Amino acid sequence: MKRRMLTLTLLGLALACSERAAPPTEPDVSADPVPDNEPAPPETSERGAMEALARQVALAMGSDAFRAELRQQLELSPLREHKLPAAEFLAGRQPLLAQAALVSAVDPGAVISLAGRTIPAELYFPVPGHRDAWTGGTDVLVATAMDDDDAPVAFDTEGRRYRLDPRQPPSTPVLALVPRESHRLRLASAKCMEAECVQPWGGGGGGAGGSNPAGPSLSAGSLTLTHAEFVDDFEGWLKGNPEFELHILGPISQSDTSTMMSYQCIGEHAPPGYVWDMNRLSWDGQVKLFSFEQMDAFEKAYPGRAYLVFAVEDDSDACVITSNANQFKDMLGILRQAYDEYTAAKDQKIGFNDADRILKAAQTGAKLLTAIANFITTKDDPIGIAVESSVAGRFHPAANWVVLNANNAVTGWLALGMR
Repeated sequence: MKRRMLTLTLLGLALACSERAAPPTEPDVSADPVPDNEPAPPETSERGAMEALARQVALAMGSDAFRAELRQQLELSPLREHKLPAAEFLAGRQPLLAQAALVSAVDPGAVISLAGRTIPAELYFPVPGHRDAWTGGTDVLVATAMDDDDAPVAFDTEGRRYRLDPRQPPSTPVLALVPRESHRLRLASAKCMEAECVQPWGGGGGGAGGSNPAGPSLSAGSLTLTHAEFVDDFEGWLKGNPEFELHILGPISQSDTSTMMSYQCIGEHAPPGYVWDMNRLSWDGQVKLFSFEQMDAFEKAYPGRAYLVFAVEDDSDACVITSNANQFKDMLGILRQAYDEYTAAKDQKIGFNDADRILKAAQTGAKLLTAIANFITTKDDPIGIAVESSVAGRFHPAANWVVLNANNAVTGWLALGMR
């Protein structure tokens, strides 16, 4: 194993420059919309209902008064990226919709009906340049897409249908109608170990098992992230800024230690103390991932076991992993085989002081991740699993752990340490 580590290290040093993530770039706003004459999906489907609502909103945009109200409310929105909850906004504009019906083919009744039965959606300009450029005229498209890799379907104010490039936006401003990225925290899903959350080892009601002690209080010492960067935002341009999250994964129960679940999430909408909002491809700062008390409780519940650091781009409920379970299984299997199962992390005390700890690579017995089978239609994009650089033989001057995907390719870098 040591010989193999040395070989990987030397190879990694030689390839380090080529493995580094590219700096973030702004999208090339140049792709023209393409007329699309394909039949729309049935309105009884989620996709069909969303497209039908997008068309009705586009028709309503034929009204000067409706456009003016929409523009004003977008500017006043307190939400990040100036988002508006679609159903709530439309339900409160029925007089304007009735007025719009006098000058366009919009059906006010259909708007309210569709908005009430589609999945929760939001309206906003995902491309900052579009939001700045649109002055409230009819030079606008209303587009929708369910998943990141979908080619967005768009409509103009006459109701004509277009297909947009999923990789880059057009020069015409695009108002997005897309599934809402929920800000709710599902504390009952046992994704954290704080006092107000369900404890994975019991003590908080639910979780895995009930014979273990309740979770710990938090301390100052913790596994800390100080640098992160990714090679892509893993987010279609219609979905706006990426929602990066890191999860600490551990065994689901003492009777099933090969199945993983999220013990702690850090992200924009994570629990207090774990909030991390990374909107670019590179980030520097300091955020807590896993406290010393959490580590000690984990060790008590699962002696000698390691935990995984898993990166995702969130497309559904905040801090709830909805990645495809088979994708995770395949990724983990490939990386375990490539690095003799040294795909996990383990804290180790190196002195008499509780704060004297190091983070080291460790073997994992993990095999799969629990699937969350809700009616969520969008899926998180799994970015990869963090592997210590010395194990993977891939190095970066600002990081000591590399994020690898199912192809054993670099998707990101993390600087992790004990503080």
